[in-house]
Amino acid sequence: MKANRKTCGNYKNFTQSRGKFKKGQKIDSQDKRDIDPASMRCPYCGGRMILREHEYVPHAKGSIHLMVCENYPSCDSYCTVVKKGTKVRLISTPANRQLRLLRKEAHYYMDILIKNNIFRTREDIYWYLTDKDACGGANQVHVGFMQEYGCRKTIKSCVEAIYNNRSRIKSFIRFKEGYSNKEPEIIEMLDEIGC
Repeated sequence: MKANRKTCGNYKNFTQSRGKFKKGQKIDSQDKRDIDPASMRCPYCGGRMILREHEYVPHAKGSIHLMVCENYPSCDSYCTVVKKGTKVRLISTPANRQLRLLRKEAHYYMDILIKNNIFRTREDIYWYLTDKDACGGANQVHVGFMQEYGCRKTIKSCVEAIYNNRSRIKSFIRFKEGYSNKEPEIIEMLDEIGC
């Protein structure tokens, strides 16, 4: 089933008016530059980021690794990377616990939209978010690359889409201890949906 384009945004006008994308073009937000892991610094404390093998990453397969701040556990910043020879490719940017929780919550509400056939894929949601300027442009449409502000806007936009399509949404449980439980406008929408 296709996404409800009327509710989610006019993609034809978006692609023609902004001129950044062509119709049907995939958004690829991941920075494809391979980087030297020795050059990575923690954005929170300035410490070096240290490459850890995939055994430290739950559900990871061979090439997935972590870049962990050298000051762990006092600084809990880390990111996921794919090892490419002597270099690494970012799957996400370094994040502390608070940012990781926001990213998890954003993915949670995105998945509700997909499971209820409001959107077919996360890529469809990223188009919707870009159309609403909820994610800061094409270079930040992947949640793993968003910072706190982008995650908050994504959560709010996803909850709005859930609210606008509430007649098609099966029951779901509200994300516990997240941003959506602190923002009055989002609380009101979720309460009206009945979750």
